[in-house]
Amino acid sequence: MQKIARLVDEELPQGWGFFVMAFPFEDAEGRMNYVSNAKRTDILKLMLAFAAKSRTNPGDWAKHK
Repeated sequence: MQKIARLVDEELPQGWGFFVMAFPFEDAEGRMNYVSNAKRTDILKLMLAFAAKSRTNPGDWAKHK
């Protein structure tokens, strides 16, 4: 996961945050690992916003800008 994090961090523009989640398909509701360059509280806020918006209007997150 650390190697993935370094690769992602090198490719993103300065000032961008990221997190990468990985989980086994057979246990998608159980075990999960993640790596990030952001604070856990900021990731949680982003994940909650993503989940809420995805439920009400899933197409909004898929638009390319």
